[in-house]
Amino acid sequence: MKRRKSFAPPPSEPPRRAATPDRSAALNAERFSLLLCGYVAFLTALTPLVGSEGPPGRGVELPWVMMWIWGLALWAIGGVLSGQLTIVWSKWESLLAAFVVWLGIGVPLVAGSGEVRPAINQFWTYAALVIAYFLYRQLFRSDVRKRALTAVVAATVTLCATYAVYQYQVEIPQMQADYRADPEKGRRDAGILGDDDDPQVKNFESRLFSTEPAATFTLTNSLAGFLAVGLIVTAGIAIAQVRQRSYAQVAVLALVVCLLCGTLILTKSRTAVLATVAGIGLWGLLASSLRRHLPWKYLVGGVLLLVLAVGGGFASGLLDREVFTEAPKSILYRLQYWQGALDVTAERPAFGCGLGNFQSFYPRYMPPSASETVADPHNFLLEIAASAGVPAILLFLGFLAIWLMRFPTAELPEETEQTEDAPADSSAGWNVTAIYAGALAAFLVAPIVRALMQEEMMTFGIWLGLPLATVVGWAAQNWALQGKLDLLTLRIAAIVLMINLLAAGGISFPSVAIWLWLIWGLTLGDQDDRQWQLDSFLPRVSVAGAAVLLLYAMATTALFPVMSAYTNIYSAMSGNFPQQIQYSEAAKAADPYGAEGPQFLANAYFQAWKTRPDPPFIAGAKEAAAETLRRSPRSATVQNWLANNYWQLYQKYQDPAVLQLAIERQQQACRNFPTRGYFHAELAQMYAAAGQKEDAAKEATEALRLNEMHDHSELKFENRRFDDGRSVLEATQELVEPIAAEKNRTPPS
Repeated sequence: MKRRKSFAPPPSEPPRRAATPDRSAALNAERFSLLLCGYVAFLTALTPLVGSEGPPGRGVELPWVMMWIWGLALWAIGGVLSGQLTIVWSKWESLLAAFVVWLGIGVPLVAGSGEVRPAINQFWTYAALVIAYFLYRQLFRSDVRKRALTAVVAATVTLCATYAVYQYQVEIPQMQADYRADPEKGRRDAGILGDDDDPQVKNFESRLFSTEPAATFTLTNSLAGFLAVGLIVTAGIAIAQVRQRSYAQVAVLALVVCLLCGTLILTKSRTAVLATVAGIGLWGLLASSLRRHLPWKYLVGGVLLLVLAVGGGFASGLLDREVFTEAPKSILYRLQYWQGALDVTAERPAFGCGLGNFQSFYPRYMPPSASETVADPHNFLLEIAASAGVPAILLFLGFLAIWLMRFPTAELPEETEQTEDAPADSSAGWNVTAIYAGALAAFLVAPIVRALMQEEMMTFGIWLGLPLATVVGWAAQNWALQGKLDLLTLRIAAIVLMINLLAAGGISFPSVAIWLWLIWGLTLGDQDDRQWQLDSFLPRVSVAGAAVLLLYAMATTALFPVMSAYTNIYSAMSGNFPQQIQYSEAAKAADPYGAEGPQFLANAYFQAWKTRPDPPFIAGAKEAAAETLRRSPRSATVQNWLANNYWQLYQKYQDPAVLQLAIERQQQACRNFPTRGYFHAELAQMYAAAGQKEDAAKEATEALRLNEMHDHSELKFENRRFDDGRSVLEATQELVEPIAAEKNRTPPS
């Protein structure tokens, strides 16, 4: 009879004994734990499939937050019903609790300097990520559960990679063809106004005609980091299957590794590729120093596969020279973002600019050569420091340092002999089944949940990868049941993602960051973890009550106000003027922190004021504008929008008081965004209309100076026109003449 090697069950998986009446409560608790594991696996697989990289103030991720807090509540309630609740927590993880508390303290401090609504929403996002980590630590203690959830990662990334290939081959070419057939309709559908020379149109077309897929993500770089993690994890499972001599499964996983590698090349993400190469090298170095069984041929094969993929990309035309020639420019842009983040941190070192507020604060420190007012500094450490302050990043770095110092250093446990026909532990089978079922449910409902969260049409292309993802689950099943979990592989995958996030950012986006919290949760614990056994009824009820209270707090401060506000805003968009006022007022009242309600109300009044200058319209517009500024005091975009509305009203009615309002708002826009040359050019036009020729000349001179300091052709004055059709360059140059004349004037003798 053939024999094969397997590993003795760890202490967390004791042999099962015959059930007795005294153990019925424990069995019920175990069944409930399996259901919770399936639910957590469901959320884990669902997170990257629904996407969540929109503006924090919009709150797209809030239903996802609710689902994770609901999972926490179920875990606590299950402890109450089962009669026992065990909390696994180490003293070092208290750094995470302190991190979340610090974020919460900083939320109300945003009022008066930034927008509170994005800060509230993003705080709950961070809280949900920490809750996810907590549930991983509580529920996935056994190796079989860890292996099954790791297999879910491989299946999920396969699903996304397949959809990305479909995007590249079918969806993207079709969208481009549709746009070429009717550009005006394409712009209307996207909400883009302007002619062919308009910078907004050019930016839209530049993104539309790019060939890089994003799959279920908003940004290609996010997909690339996700693929890099999946590449390492899937390769690790395949190597483990080689040791078990499961060659059919190895062949499937090797095919998936090639798919992931090729899709990674399609993204053209230099950072993700370099992070993957660095991860493979570190993997080999650490495996060798820790005496792990990782032959050099695996490492050479991995690097060779990437080299062949890059070479094949150039040979087939998928990659071009710009992948390398644009690299210095990309690095320069990131240096600009990082310097701006450091300046924001220096301005507000204690609590930062506020979660979700970086885009409003960064323009004040944005260099003239930059063109993009990014939502985050493209570095996850600087993002935390700038938005939450120095204490927050120190707490976060402390947690990372502990995780890094707890790398596995001991040799692998000794293998034990087991006959090939020896049955696997039945409890392991139920664990794998529950976790796989949760992931499969996520794959099936992802298009529906995504459509509801993102408010878009269903993306059924996600299902194209379902057959291959199912095959991956089968290929990893035997390993999940009785294989060996190498924590080093998971840690290398996390390091690869962190390297990518050092240049890509996005730690606050759940779809981007979830794998980090997953791997941290699966790899941080050890046998010395402290366990609080809550046997008394009152402590268990207190924990459950706290979880339910947390769910209520999130719903009342974030989910319900945002949903109600945007429901009214959407109703206002399709209504007449009285309905616009009615629904906009309702949106403003439903969410006392969001700026969108009062801004939409101001827009309705401005449009009515432009029709006729009735006192109710004038008063309503000014009041709504003031409320918008109160809720969004730092946004240069909002200031400029108000200034343009007042400017248009002045041009129609020639009221000097209205012109003064336009000047005040545009002055503030220039203070908040001093390097945007177009803002200075607009202010120069307003000064000239008010007869302030010297001020107009100074602003025009500054606008021309800034115009010469960047090389983005779509933003150059010579390629732009004001609303009245005048060339921005020519109109601005005309206003410089008073200063030139003053310099050339002969001084009196």
